[in-house]
Amino acid sequence: PLDAGAGYVGYAWNTGPVTQNIAVMAAGTYAVTVTDTNGCAGYDSIALALFALPVMNLGNDTTICAGDSVTLDAGAGFVTYLWNVGSNASTTQIALPAIYSLVITDSNGCQATDSLTLSWPPPPSLSIVNLLPIYCASDPATQLLGLPIGGVFVGNVAANGLFDPSMYGSGILGISYQFIDSLGCLWQVDTSTVVTAPPSPAQAGPDQTATVQIQLQATAPIVGRGRWDSGGLNATLSDPSDPLATLTSAETGSYAIVWIVENPPCTPKSDTLWITLEDLFIPNGFSPNGDGTNDYYVIRGIDAYPDAKVSIFNRWGNLVWEAQHYHNEWDGRNLQGETLADDTYYLILEYGGKSTNTFVVLARIAD
Repeated sequence: PLDAGAGYVGYAWNTGPVTQNIAVMAAGTYAVTVTDTNGCAGYDSIALALFALPVMNLGNDTTICAGDSVTLDAGAGFVTYLWNVGSNASTTQIALPAIYSLVITDSNGCQATDSLTLSWPPPPSLSIVNLLPIYCASDPATQLLGLPIGGVFVGNVAANGLFDPSMYGSGILGISYQFIDSLGCLWQVDTSTVVTAPPSPAQAGPDQTATVQIQLQATAPIVGRGRWDSGGLNATLSDPSDPLATLTSAETGSYAIVWIVENPPCTPKSDTLWITLEDLFIPNGFSPNGDGTNDYYVIRGIDAYPDAKVSIFNRWGNLVWEAQHYHNEWDGRNLQGETLADDTYYLILEYGGKSTNTFVVLARIAD
């Protein structure tokens, strides 16, 4: 506005108003006559020129791919530039979604402002279909599907999505699917799966015959974990996962014992051995001649019966030796510790609620 000043009693502008101030909207000469309280008059005029506003355009709102950038250029020739991101240059590079604005000032002191909104496109919903969390290296190839259709696979997989577990070794394998949208933006979804090696071949060891206890002799696997399966045999294993476990059973007969090697999800491998369990082996003779061989009457398997009783009778039916808790200690002597003559003796064995009898030949001939 133009202001003629305060304190006058009359104002007369050449444009008609009679107020102290007038608003001007066009170029031209503006004159005012003022009158004071004494009736004295004063006059003044001003030639007013209007400058055109500066023209500046940052362009339309823009969408770019994440990771890209764009340069905004306000043009040269202005005196000052003030971006809302703090720059004072005529150009600025932007990459993050936001509203960017600029105020410029020209040589006449006139200002102009403009703004632009930068955005990223919404991410598409990417997914990989048909991929299992874990595979065996011997599994057949699997055809994966990437969504939306039209992208490519990268990583431990063929570009068309064919995944062959045998091609990339065991461990954690990364698989990605890439898709380019209509704006040319690259999007990617990442996942992984686990491939395990097949278990080592199962080797159960040789077939065995024993009484009560058997020391198993499987081969420890290099890949996977082994375990014994005693099947229908009523038995106790010292450690079912120990290839050298001790099997204890009061059963008799022949049984199949299986050594199984597992490394999920691979198919287990197994090997079978046959064990023959004899109740007791009661020999029909021994030779206690002090040569270190067959010097004691050894009943194989008797240790399983700590309360076993052995009674020895001569050919006339006289008791010559006995033990309530027999542990293979009879060495051919009688109850008085005297050496018995070479002869055939009669043995009664009582064990586990059962009783058996047999003849025993004592002969001190050299073995």
